[in-house]
Amino acid sequence: MKRTDSAHTEKHLMTAFFLAALAGLLFLSWSFWKSDAGDALPLRNTSRLELVTSYQDGIQVQTARLPDRTPLSVMFKTTHTKVEVYAGEELIYRSGWEEKAFPKSPGTLWHIVSIPEGHAGGTLRICIYPVYTHFYGNTSVLYCGTKSACVLERLTDILPILIINCVIVFAGILSIFLHFFTRSRREKHEIGSFLCLGLFALTIVVWSLCQCGFLQFVIPDGRTLYFVDFFSFFLFPVPFNLFVYTVCRTKYRWGFAALSVAYLVNMVLETAIQMTGLLDIFQMMSVTHVLMAVNGVYVFWAIGREVHLTDNENAKRFRLPLYIVMVFGLAELAAYYFRGFRDTSVFLPTGTILFIVMLVWIQVAQYYRTMLEEQKLAYFEKLANMDILTEALNRNAYEDTLKRLERQELEVKATCVVLFDINDMKYINDNFGHEKGDEALKSCYHCIRQSFDPSGKCFRIGGDEFVYIACSAQDLAAEKQRFEELILRESEKFEFPFSVACGYASYDPARDRTVRDVIRRSDEMMYQNKKKKEPRSALAAECVRAAESLAQS
Repeated sequence: MKRTDSAHTEKHLMTAFFLAALAGLLFLSWSFWKSDAGDALPLRNTSRLELVTSYQDGIQVQTARLPDRTPLSVMFKTTHTKVEVYAGEELIYRSGWEEKAFPKSPGTLWHIVSIPEGHAGGTLRICIYPVYTHFYGNTSVLYCGTKSACVLERLTDILPILIINCVIVFAGILSIFLHFFTRSRREKHEIGSFLCLGLFALTIVVWSLCQCGFLQFVIPDGRTLYFVDFFSFFLFPVPFNLFVYTVCRTKYRWGFAALSVAYLVNMVLETAIQMTGLLDIFQMMSVTHVLMAVNGVYVFWAIGREVHLTDNENAKRFRLPLYIVMVFGLAELAAYYFRGFRDTSVFLPTGTILFIVMLVWIQVAQYYRTMLEEQKLAYFEKLANMDILTEALNRNAYEDTLKRLERQELEVKATCVVLFDINDMKYINDNFGHEKGDEALKSCYHCIRQSFDPSGKCFRIGGDEFVYIACSAQDLAAEKQRFEELILRESEKFEFPFSVACGYASYDPARDRTVRDVIRRSDEMMYQNKKKKEPRSALAAECVRAAESLAQS
């Protein structure tokens, strides 16, 4: 009862700790938001320039007045468009104009353009040339400052999404680690839900980092980023559907297998069409979006049916995380279309982190429970094969070992057996009490384990009988002598007569056919040794009885 109360107290204290930490974070966030940091440590040392947008012959022209300071750089974003930048009438930058470009779109890029000296305070023109008819990409925001300030501005803007992605990466790596850690507990043909979770996390991180622009620091080529972006977008639903496939047990699981195949086929077909030059992948994204919408609806329907029709505990546990990620994913699709195919939001990454954290928590908790059950089972199996008094193996384990040896011909040929019988056990129990008899049994087992090779097994097969079996060549004569010396030293500690008769035998192909033949020969030797010690034991017993009678008189 006290242990239960202590566990409840620990749980309440831990809950209070996390609530206090959360309250502290909220307070710090509020304090930072309300404070005026001034110029003590200017993390965002850029300014946003006012843009005037006009159109000339299908070209979008954005004009701004540059500040009167140097050095000066500007930063802006383009999405599937070509761009030229003019300072006054001088062309100072252009991007996306490669001849015979493949694909036609230069992808989504952030540009940092250094303004040459002599143009500070002048006019800046950004000319956007659409690759796809009437598509001018994102609504431009023009940042102005030093080059390093522009880079810091971008990193500060995407800091929340970077933190989210770091958590997702950690969860993904942890899932893959757990996949290999738990590999021995799965059937060979099983995929493994931890692997599916890990691959889903890592592929969605690649897509998210492309969307926020961070991968441009690693891969500066816009067209390479274009394919990294779309391929990760095509692929991340596949491990997600395979995960749900591992969860389901009814016929509905095959729908998730079919959806996984559909995403892969869609990726191959769209890439093939891209290579022909007929259409770019960007122009075919609506097909993938329809597939994702169907996927989301099927998740709600199939998991609901799985829970309603079966006793699938996994489906019940994972239903909430699956519904959460689907809601966030569908919200991401809706936001993308409502924004006119422009900026993606944080819906999907946020839903993913909730999904993965919840699932990893559930999976680890489930694995922990399984480990506890296996440990309990192993403990009870050990109890079923162990003699509680001496901690030797019991008769049940002994019979199982004999059955195994009868099936293993090679092990039998290397078998050696030693039998032990404690002398005068009944006399000890009757005259000194069963507690002293228990001491004799424990002492005998202790001497056996100290004298004979630890690779062998020792069994208590009767009230005062033990047997030692090893499947390796040993010097039994020397070990028997060491055992008898130990028994003699132990006997000096007791007030009752304590001695053990033993006999040993090793497999002899001329006389033995099975392990029971070896046991029979060791039993014969033990019986002979016991007969030799009986007179001495009887004399010792008589002496004890005489001493007791004298004391009573």
